[in-house]
This record gives sequence, structure tokens and C-alpha cells, in this order.
Amino acid sequence: MRISILIFLVCFSKSSHGQISYPFSTKQKKGIIFPTSQLFYTYNNNADTIFFSRPIFDGIVTCDIELMDTININNAGLKECVFLKTCKGWIGEHGGTFDFVEKLETKTYEVWDLDKKEQIFSAIFSLNHNFSSFSAYGLYEFDSLSSRHKYGYNEYKYDVSFESDKIIISNLEMEPTKVKLESTSGGRVSIVNNIKVDNDVGIYHFDGKRFMKQAPIETIRFIFNEYSSNQESLDTELNKDLMTNSLKYLNVLTDQDELELLINAWMHYDPMDHPDILEIYRILKNSRPQSIEAVQNRIDKEKEWETDDTAPYSDLKNLLQRLENE
Repeated sequence: MRISILIFLVCFSKSSHGQISYPFSTKQKKGIIFPTSQLFYTYNNNADTIFFSRPIFDGIVTCDIELMDTININNAGLKECVFLKTCKGWIGEHGGTFDFVEKLETKTYEVWDLDKKEQIFSAIFSLNHNFSSFSAYGLYEFDSLSSRHKYGYNEYKYDVSFESDKIIISNLEMEPTKVKLESTSGGRVSIVNNIKVDNDVGIYHFDGKRFMKQAPIETIRFIFNEYSSNQESLDTELNKDLMTNSLKYLNVLTDQDELELLINAWMHYDPMDHPDILEIYRILKNSRPQSIEAVQNRIDKEKEWETDDTAPYSDLKNLLQRLENE
């Protein structure tokens, strides 16, 4: 369902209704304040209004809003609305001795509480930002680096899943950060992904005001318990991605219950591939001596179906020896 959005354009004390495209700048140049505008959505027979923010970008911005879905978090009042905000920005300056072009494309999910007129979650799940600047005589006003030629891009994307009681972010795709200096005449700088993703991969729960990311160890507990209760040898790609990324966020654990959870995942979570096994060992190694105690306790808690000569229980003694000796 596409929503028609009205834009209020303020410029030199005159007002008019415009289209979804509008000029926007966060800067003032030579004493001139650039025109700004507001995206808004009205409901309750136009009695109530919520306003959407725009990307921070020094140029022309075009945005489009769609109502994608409604969810019911607290089973009270109006259902929360999930909007898709798609924006494109462009700015360019050209002359005989300089050239500057910057482009931005973003796709954002926004969840709004219509009763409180508050945004309770936002996820820029797709971002593409590329730029190029050149000055024949070195640094000029658009370039924050001392090189004569700067170019590069920032780009990432991830999946967002809305469920009845949670939001899941997974499958982040992003190139590693790179900054390359080239020793050509005048200097040349190439930059890739000099940014931070707005949300980490994980499970987000509503705390009464906002959606907050669940602790990585709790995500691991949820996935492992769900997997064990179903007695499966395979798991969904979504769960495997969440498991892998949750392990990356952990460094040191001291709680015996949490350490035993990791040990059990190391033993029994069959979808775990070799790099994930190494991640668990990294955490256990960093968590010594508490992890050594946890492995010994797990050995002492031998289940009726576990034997000293049958994996994975038989591997625990080797794990204990490695943690004690390395």
C-alpha cells in the first residue's frame, strides 16, 4: 500500500504544497539558508500527524514513503506501523580546476508507535554512498583530506525480519574497511567503508520504549535450546548467521552457566562449521581460569548416553588439556 505524502516547503516566508522531491542542505553558504521541508503522515481522519526525518546530506534529496506492514507489540491502542523510507541524494560542483560529485541511496525501515507519535525502531538496511573530488591546486572547501584527488564508496546491506515479539537483523554484507594512499602527483586517496553499520546483527526485543538488542549470549542460548528441543541436525540459515555473529561479539565470560552453554554448543550444535568452533575456543581461552573450571564441571556431569570413548563427550578431556597447557 503506497501512501501519498504531502510536503510542506518553507522558503522565504512563503508556503506551498510540493511533491516528494525537495531540496535540503545542512549547511549555509554565503549567508543563504537553504530551503528545508518535512515528510509527514496523517491518520485518525487527519487529526494526528507523524514526521519523518531526512538523511543528513548536503544536496538535493528525494524520498518516498511506503506503509509496509502493521504489528501489535503491546496489544493495546493502534497497531504499530512499519514504514519503508527510500531516499536518494545528489550534489555536484564542477569547474575548470575542480570537480566534486557525491551520491547517496538509502533504504530504511521505521517502526512507529502511532499512539505516542514516536519512532521506536529504525534500520538503514541498505546504504550506497559514493563520492569523488578533484582539485588541481590541492585542498578546497569540499575536501576534508589533504590530497588533490579523493574517491571511494560506503556500502552495506542486511536483512530485517519483523516477528510478533521481536525484530531480527541478519546476513550483513559489507566489504572490510580500506584506505589506500597512492603516490601519484598531488596525492590520491581511495576510501572504502569508512562508516559504521547503524544496527548490529542480532535479535531485538521491545523494552516498553524502544527495541533493544538482546545480549549475544542470550541469542546463542535461544538458538541452541530451540535446536536441541527439535532434535535436528540442520538449522536455518538465519539461525546459523545469528549464531556466528553472536560468537564474534563475545570475548570473555565468567559466569559458569554461560560457559557451560558454550561448551554444549561446541559439543552438540551440529550446524557449527570449523570457524565457529575456533570462535568458541577463542572465548574459552580468553575466559580462563573460569572456562577450565566449566569444562571440568561438564566432564563431571556425564549424561547417561555419554561415554569416555564416544564423541563429542570424549573430546572434552582434550579440550580441557588444551586450555590448561596453552
